[in-house]
Amino acid sequence: MQEFTHEYAYHWFHTPTPIEKAGGLWPIRAGKNLAKPHYKIGPRMIPYFSIHFVLEGEGVFTFEQTNIPITPGDFFCIFPNQTHTYKTLEDNPLQMVWIAFDGKQSKSILQNMGVTPFSPVATKVIDEEVRKLLVDFVSITSEITDLTRLSKMYELFSKLIENSKVNNQPDPNDGSWLRKSIEFMETHYGEGITVEDVAKYVGLHRSYLTSQFSRELGLSPKKFIIACKMKQAAKMMEEKRFNITEIAFTLGYSDLYSFSKAFKNYFGVSPKNYIVNE
Repeated sequence: MQEFTHEYAYHWFHTPTPIEKAGGLWPIRAGKNLAKPHYKIGPRMIPYFSIHFVLEGEGVFTFEQTNIPITPGDFFCIFPNQTHTYKTLEDNPLQMVWIAFDGKQSKSILQNMGVTPFSPVATKVIDEEVRKLLVDFVSITSEITDLTRLSKMYELFSKLIENSKVNNQPDPNDGSWLRKSIEFMETHYGEGITVEDVAKYVGLHRSYLTSQFSRELGLSPKKFIIACKMKQAAKMMEEKRFNITEIAFTLGYSDLYSFSKAFKNYFGVSPKNYIVNE
């Protein structure tokens, strides 16, 4: 690492290629440092996103006049055009890795990591695997291909999302679980999903999800999945382009009998009679 006024650091810069810009995410720069006792950056703004990973030491990240302590295992994200400052504690200098990036997927990826412009710090998410991925990413050279560079970046961010979900379990009092469960069922109802699958996705116990979902919507998650299937079945029948067997398999039923029974229980008539009436 090279010595600078307030730190020892190594970094590289990158100009996104046409292939990278055609996608939703691309790196701009990356590096690592060891802070000197009086290390301080800011107040300033940058026009892109930048995640700083705390490997060792302690410091303070300041945004919107809010001071947040940062310790090993944490990362903080600087959002575009957000005034910020970060500094080390003199008796325990920071050692960090940073990755700056941009692209239309950036905000969504960060949200999946649990950070937003109003809550830009994630705690205890850097494990040994993340450390190895960080070292690997910072060490890449300009000779590697666009896709290799992007794959390493996505691999790192994917692991951070995984760790963030483990360490930041959902608050049952936060209504976002309801929206997420509905979106999950409306997207995957034709793939044989169960209530257990929904519960795992939103991070709640199955019985708790069922009771809270039923209280909010007046029907259980199981009945909601069935309703999604039946509405799609009716729509496909009305289009008159699919036979009953095709509809049954499309909606995740293993055989025609199971589908016909579920359809009649829901609509009060068999699929065949429903088609005739239409």
